[in-house]
Amino acid sequence: MLKINKALIPLLLMLTVLGVFGAWDRLVHGERHLNLGSYLPWGLWVGSYIYLVGFSGGAFLVLFLHHVLGIRCLRRASLYALPLALVTLG
Repeated sequence: MLKINKALIPLLLMLTVLGVFGAWDRLVHGERHLNLGSYLPWGLWVGSYIYLVGFSGGAFLVLFLHHVLGIRCLRRASLYALPLALVTLG
C-alpha cells in the first residue's frame, strides 16, 4: 500500500481543486480561452495529445509487465505508473 505523507494532503487537495476547475472550464468554455492563432498554432495541441497518449501507453505497459508478467524489477515504477497513466490519458 502506498503511504502518503500528511504534509502532502493539502497540496493534493489544492491540485485536485485546480484540476476540477480546469475540467469545468474546458467543458463550459471549450477552447475559447486558448486563443489559438498564428502565434500559438493548433498543431501544438495535436503534438501534445500524441505525446500524452504515448506517455500513457508506456505507463500502462509498465503496469502490465509488473502485474501480469510478474517482472519484479518494475515494482517501484508500477506504483507511480497507474496515476500517471490516468492523468495523461484524461
